[in-house]
Amino acid sequence: MKRYYWGIDLFKFIFSLLVICIHTNPLLDMNSKANLIVSGLLASFAVPYFFVVSGYMSGDKPLKHIIKKPLYLCIFWMGIYLVLVQFWKMNFINVLGLILISGGYYHLWYLVVLIYCMIICKILFEKLPDRLCVIICGFTYIVGCVFRTYLEIDTTAGVFLFRLLSIGLPFYYYGMRIKKNNEEKNHLSLKWKNYLFIILWIVEVFIVMKKGTTVGYTLLFTTFPVVNIIFVWSINLSQRKELKIAPLLGKLSMIIYCVHPAIIWGIQGVARKMGVEKLHSLLLFFWVSIISGLLGLFWRIVASRKVLCSKSKERK
Repeated sequence: MKRYYWGIDLFKFIFSLLVICIHTNPLLDMNSKANLIVSGLLASFAVPYFFVVSGYMSGDKPLKHIIKKPLYLCIFWMGIYLVLVQFWKMNFINVLGLILISGGYYHLWYLVVLIYCMIICKILFEKLPDRLCVIICGFTYIVGCVFRTYLEIDTTAGVFLFRLLSIGLPFYYYGMRIKKNNEEKNHLSLKWKNYLFIILWIVEVFIVMKKGTTVGYTLLFTTFPVVNIIFVWSINLSQRKELKIAPLLGKLSMIIYCVHPAIIWGIQGVARKMGVEKLHSLLLFFWVSIISGLLGLFWRIVASRKVLCSKSKERK
């Protein structure tokens, strides 16, 4: 019987709200340090966690089965955001770059990289020994930390490769490997030594801050073990009494992730029309979260009704 870990859905929802924090900086107008902790440091675990969960959910399923959802989502949202950025005013190379590298808008890079990771892992990694795949992912992760965080390489191509090889591939493969090798039981207990990585992460944060790098929007050497600990927490949490709303929250998380930049764009546009040059950051976060959540809920209701209608037609 397929095991359901409701804690994963809960964390997905929490991290989707933290992604909104990255793009709205809710505490910036009140306390910049508090905003750094929430929008910079805690939110930096969101996308790596999404990749772990995506890899875990794919497991040993065939490529054509797992790639449909992210591909459809990417095409749908890409079409919407390409209109928002008025792609017809750009040259062909810029539009092609948007499609292949960022998905049409700044946040959709996750879906683009996820699709690439699925292809790489299913076509290439499944033919290679696990040990070699671990070495490749470890190497690309370390190189990404060095060049992006510590040497601050910031070219368009460099950022794309960093996202693909240092964020996407290692975390996606890690989640896929857990599911494929049935290693969930190994993640049901937290050893006290694991908490040492949280301390090391805090130390590395201070080192990077002292260096002057923008903490929270890069990747630290200690990010990987800390994301692993968060994943363990989400599985451990699932051993307790089930949270009935968790499946819905999990489904809302991706919709919130995809739609929230358009909501930010819309709210800021309306505010300017009303003569407000800049909304309070916390107020912006609040409205973006509420509207994104309501749109996600509406989306799920419509989708559920379509499923029910199709089932009733099949019975007739």
